[in-house]
Amino acid sequence: MEVPAKPFQHLNIILAADSLQGKVDPCNDQIWKATTETGQPPALALATNYGLRAYGMSIFPRFHMNNEVVTDPRSFSEPPKVSFQAANFMEVHFKPFPSINAVYRVWVPTSQSIVGQIMLETSAAQAESLQVEWVAMLEPFPGGMPMAPAEQGINTILHGKTREVEPVFLLAGQPKSDFSSYPGLGLELALRPAVPRQLTWVLASLENKEISFFTARRYAASSLEAEQLKLEIAGKKEAIEVCNAPANLDAKVTRSQIRSRQLLLPPFGRFRNPSLAQSRNEDHGFSYNGEGNDAGPGWGTQTAVDAFLAVRIFLPAHPQLAKGILQNLLDQQADNGSFEMLSGWNGRHSGKNATPLLAGMALDIFNYTQDTEWLERVFPQLVRGMQAWFSPQQTTLLQWQHLLQTGMEESNPSLPEAQILVHCAESPALAALLWKECQTLMQMSKLLNKLEVLPWLEEKSAEMMSLVHSCWDEGDGFFHCRDIHNHCLTSGSKALAYKRNGTFSLSAYHSGASSGAVVLQRNGGSPHPFQVTFCAGEASQLLSEHNFTWQGETGYALFAHPAQPLSEMRIAGLRKGETLTLAAPPFARFDPTALMPVWAGVASPEQCERFLHKHLPQLLEAAQSGTRLPAFFRCLLAEFLAQHQHKTEALKILLGGSSISENPLPAPVSAPQTFGDLFPLKCLLSLYGIEKWTGQQILLEIDNAPLPPITVQYGQTTIEFLQASRKVTLANGETTTIDQAGKAQVQIA
Repeated sequence: MEVPAKPFQHLNIILAADSLQGKVDPCNDQIWKATTETGQPPALALATNYGLRAYGMSIFPRFHMNNEVVTDPRSFSEPPKVSFQAANFMEVHFKPFPSINAVYRVWVPTSQSIVGQIMLETSAAQAESLQVEWVAMLEPFPGGMPMAPAEQGINTILHGKTREVEPVFLLAGQPKSDFSSYPGLGLELALRPAVPRQLTWVLASLENKEISFFTARRYAASSLEAEQLKLEIAGKKEAIEVCNAPANLDAKVTRSQIRSRQLLLPPFGRFRNPSLAQSRNEDHGFSYNGEGNDAGPGWGTQTAVDAFLAVRIFLPAHPQLAKGILQNLLDQQADNGSFEMLSGWNGRHSGKNATPLLAGMALDIFNYTQDTEWLERVFPQLVRGMQAWFSPQQTTLLQWQHLLQTGMEESNPSLPEAQILVHCAESPALAALLWKECQTLMQMSKLLNKLEVLPWLEEKSAEMMSLVHSCWDEGDGFFHCRDIHNHCLTSGSKALAYKRNGTFSLSAYHSGASSGAVVLQRNGGSPHPFQVTFCAGEASQLLSEHNFTWQGETGYALFAHPAQPLSEMRIAGLRKGETLTLAAPPFARFDPTALMPVWAGVASPEQCERFLHKHLPQLLEAAQSGTRLPAFFRCLLAEFLAQHQHKTEALKILLGGSSISENPLPAPVSAPQTFGDLFPLKCLLSLYGIEKWTGQQILLEIDNAPLPPITVQYGQTTIEFLQASRKVTLANGETTTIDQAGKAQVQIA
């Protein structure tokens, strides 16, 4: 019986300089992808476009042996297999020919250089001749120059030019450039049995040929085996390893930690500490003005929601990184005490408050660092930030000022409705976050013995709790928004839809709200002029296309309800296939922000149970879709479920909806791409009862939650999470088994 061939597993790995291990230039950062899936010809290639400064740049090997040439990895005797990976490094094993073993290492030491090293060995009984050619192909923008052989002193190099960069490719040894029509350099090797040969190449891409060449020559003597050993040692010390886990959790955790290091950018501009990029791929990383604000989306800007996620991603392994990311926001506190919603490298301000989450993050970080001096320093800042929410100038206390404050993403399909509520509603979600921040600051004040602010915090905490509870709707099982002006909770009459122009009576339209919402759904056409006029007695209001805010083909606008009832509405300019809808603002709309009051702890146990009974299936479905529930709300949902003993459902949220059976069928795990794809390790460990895990001690709690067993190693300590027990193994081999329910403390050093 013929055994079917295994499908070829393509390689797709991002490689980028690690700001904690090497030099990263946020304004001239070159990110690479190791791939076997794209490019011409098909090859084991490293590719970039220099942050959209070239159509493409790729480096790949060609192997010549016995009049046979192989480039496509699908033609290799054994395909490439990754044996080690870090943020800026990979090791790949393969066989281009049956008797040739290859170990290929790639290292990105800085933003403008990349080093490759291949170790070749024959398994034949006699010596074999092999030619190895390295091709470097540049497709420059107009005015540039493709890679071509050139002489640089006694060296033969490849040199090219594209916008703002002149790459130089250097192959150590005495390479020739006439192996093929490709722009490449190669060497002829005589491989003897058990005598490996090593080849090293470097590509440096800086502003001119001379600087690129000297940079390339600097790294030509690198030992990538030694660099790999350093990374392996550092990884064992810093990374958290999960094994014996369900649903490929081990691979998800490992790849997330690698990607988190890639997304970490060094201190720059107004940020005195590292910050996180939303994504870091080949299209990103170049700034024409050198200030970074044009380097691409998500570079050089940070929100409180980003910092909230960073705390859950970097704890417990990297509390100093989490502290630095939070400190970037604290450093840009305004004169009135408020924190900026969108802090950045260049210090530009939106003038809107940061989502009230900072005090909670500070306390989480303090629990790991025990840095009392830092907490005493930031406590007055955090109090002033809270007072800014309640200042006399803050006339709309419980109204979101911008959608970004809510944690909602622009890709959310219900964005237009969310935008409507931002402009006209009081939010119990915002009140709940303010309540939780007050509670946290009260805890800090007692911890630091700074009791003078306690009465004010207690007063505001009580106000927020009262407001949140006034918004509860027992039938719907969640806290409704309410009208910003008259504090009404009702939504009024049903929505009225219109598909043609004309004058229409509004006698059937009744609303207790202080404003109305108009939504226009286009039919795929381009924006165009139209008008909607509302009449109440002799008074009228006019809305044109300029009054609408657009998300795709959906636009929305608000109008103020007059003192007299609306009598009629005139529509002009509506096109065929378009629909205009008139409705009261959707105060009773259920969206992800409904999680905030129950997560914050302001809801009663009965309200939480009602919320879960009514909405848990809907939330689980949204979380498993991967797009409908942003990462921020997935964390809130998982933490809320864990608090209320729904730990199995919480684990499913963290696993993205995967099965949590102990022996699931193997499935490929794709590498996380964006910041929102990173795995919240703190949430996972909290789910298994870990309150704190440092180099000195572990605080944990054991319960009977039916979670699958896993093993976690951090530093030189290993914990086996078994059903109703924990087995802790220390560096000296000493083992402690804890099998009594409740909290326990283990001293490590």
